[in-house]
Amino acid sequence: MPVQPKMNFENKKLYDRVVKMFDFAKTHRDAMTSNWRNSEDLLYGNHWKHSKMPRYKSKITSNAVFEAIETIVPIITARAPKLEVLPNNEQSMEYSEMLERQFDRYWRMLKMNRKIREAFRNMMSYGNGFMKSTMDPYTGEIAVDVVDVFTAFPDPYASSLRECEKTYFIHAPVMYVSDVKRVFGVDIAPEGNLDEFRSLQWKEQVEAAPGGGGSTIKSPIGDTNNSRVETLEEQGTGGYAYSTEQALIIECWYYDDSVEEIPETITMPDGSVVESESTMSMPKYPEGRVTIIARSEKDKILFDGPNPYGRLPFFMSKNYSESGSFWGRSEASQVESLMKAENMIISQIVDNIRLTANPQRIVSKSSGIRPNELNNEPGNVVSPNAPGLVAWETPPPMPNYVLSALQYLDAKIDNMTGVQDAYRGKSASSTESGRHAQILRMQTVGRLQPKMEEITEMIQDIAEHWAYIITEMMDQPITQRVKDDAGQMGFQTTDPSDMRAQGISSNSFDYEIAVGSTLPHDQQAEFQETMMLAQAGMVPPEMVIDASQFIRDKGRAKDFVRQAMSQEQAGGDGAMANLTPEEQQIMQGTDEDAINEVLMKHPEILEAMNQAQPQ
Repeated sequence: MPVQPKMNFENKKLYDRVVKMFDFAKTHRDAMTSNWRNSEDLLYGNHWKHSKMPRYKSKITSNAVFEAIETIVPIITARAPKLEVLPNNEQSMEYSEMLERQFDRYWRMLKMNRKIREAFRNMMSYGNGFMKSTMDPYTGEIAVDVVDVFTAFPDPYASSLRECEKTYFIHAPVMYVSDVKRVFGVDIAPEGNLDEFRSLQWKEQVEAAPGGGGSTIKSPIGDTNNSRVETLEEQGTGGYAYSTEQALIIECWYYDDSVEEIPETITMPDGSVVESESTMSMPKYPEGRVTIIARSEKDKILFDGPNPYGRLPFFMSKNYSESGSFWGRSEASQVESLMKAENMIISQIVDNIRLTANPQRIVSKSSGIRPNELNNEPGNVVSPNAPGLVAWETPPPMPNYVLSALQYLDAKIDNMTGVQDAYRGKSASSTESGRHAQILRMQTVGRLQPKMEEITEMIQDIAEHWAYIITEMMDQPITQRVKDDAGQMGFQTTDPSDMRAQGISSNSFDYEIAVGSTLPHDQQAEFQETMMLAQAGMVPPEMVIDASQFIRDKGRAKDFVRQAMSQEQAGGDGAMANLTPEEQQIMQGTDEDAINEVLMKHPEILEAMNQAQPQ
């Protein structure tokens, strides 16, 4: 939310301006809505929604797109990213580590792993994933939300969020009118059905599912008889009367070239500054403007003011990014026809199996047998009037090419989505080692490289945005836990106002996140590789302790290693101290024969050197 969410302005002209932008953007974006709803049907297994097949026909769903998304999402978002803040000058060096620690703190506090995973899942499900990050005006802390794609309305002619900064971008969430009253201090009228501005219309899904209509699942969409009132009354409402009535809130972030006249100043000889009678024109909204309205109230403005963030506080990742297009493409749209063909073949196979196990019966009318007498009850005896009056019609066996077609479709879907057996933890041979499986996974990562880059760039933009809020907007000192060189815990306090006084801003740093840093890694393979490097003397023993997943008190283990190494070093130095000056000079030289003679005279030196070698 903007810095002052309770400002209230009566400005009909401004309302009309925002609604005009919203209607224009919505008209152009409506073409995407049907595609997104179709993707939802495919993602949640509602593939036979418009089928007119008889009820007795099998309707099997092979949901390959769900498998693809739920395989890729955990892989790419397995770990928290490692942000590196690089200072651009010596003055900002002391603050780079502080920003890194604060980034890690916000990542944990805001549960960003889960939110990034949700945004990434939206990207694959709909083609675009959106997030929003602002500064909470009440707590002064950073807030992050995942934005529903159905509430995003960009300028129709923009191909990216950066281009929207030059025009406009609208976020139109649905809010309870009681929440609007609490946040903005304004009473507004509720609206009617607002389902088109929300994803996952569960009511429709439940009704279409087998047993729909009789389901006990309560739908949050179009349901005004929910338990929100009772739940909030139990938790306490803080003096606000809550209701289930809702309204559409239009939050418009846009470029505005309005100017305002500011008195010019004159510096007097004594150093004082006074205002002159002349004025100069200055941009009123140099970083953009934000206006928030309720669509149901034509004469009320919930908020209007300058954009305090220097950029749009929205972030987007795009699936199958194409130049010139704001919208990406969903995974479902790429494999829809393949999935439906696979569903049809599998359903026909199941029908064939059912008819083979329980074939159709051809009963002559003169047999004297009622149809319900022919069943699968073991030992059942049926007596016809004459032989040959009853026949069982079994279907022909399925040809081999049917299974070949299924295998082809499976392989084609895997190629389209980029999901290979290596991602599923499978390999061509059961005898292949885990290390070989890891190599196969690394080889197939290239297929997902564009998706990784999209999510990495979005996280990098969020980190830079957080740095802007910390350096430019926060007033309260930041206290962090830090460890000194000895490993002792302490606290360090940084005042953002001191950073501003020194001219340090978010532009004083560069922000880097390695592509693929969020991917999972094999801890056992990492430990084995570190052990080999330590035995070769290429890495210190402390790194082996860091790589171990079984050593709990790693600090004590490192202290023990350092103490042992110090003792070994001290033993070697003591042995060297027994040498004469001439022998010490020989040991520092390159004459191998002379060095060997000295070692023969002083075997304690050789023993100390052997003890110092890694085992």
